[in-house]
Amino acid sequence: MNNRNDRNQSGSRGDRETKYTLTFSSNFQPSWIETGITDAAITYCENLGNFLAKVKRETGYKPAEESLTTSQFRNFYGELKRIQLKGIEEAKQAFHLLRPKLAYAASRAKTKGAETFKEEILKAHAAVKIDDENAAKRFANFCDFTEAVLAYHKANNGN
Repeated sequence: MNNRNDRNQSGSRGDRETKYTLTFSSNFQPSWIETGITDAAITYCENLGNFLAKVKRETGYKPAEESLTTSQFRNFYGELKRIQLKGIEEAKQAFHLLRPKLAYAASRAKTKGAETFKEEILKAHAAVKIDDENAAKRFANFCDFTEAVLAYHKANNGN
């Protein structure tokens, strides 16, 4: 599995509280965006979606404490779909602005899930190379990639 679960016991107000540190081991390949989605890409999307949902499920934290919520994911995905509908040639500036929007959203959420999502999606975003030839195909691959992560997040009870 692509994630690790470390448990450190610490006392708090006389109760025993379990502290979790979850990490996602990324094996992202830019070629998935550059040339097309493969079985390995789907497995990666599944692992990432599972991880983003697992933060909540395994820690027992409330969604706002550590996970990436479906609402946060859908805010990003909605913007991505608006760009796709407008056409990437017409919406290059909006595509570039996804980076600071992701940074802001992760900073505002202050959760492990949001930070991991930002880090992994920015890797895929960079692989689009929007100002080069074949950007439209790479952008379509990026949209498919993001949609796959969303599907697995939701399938695993992402909240």
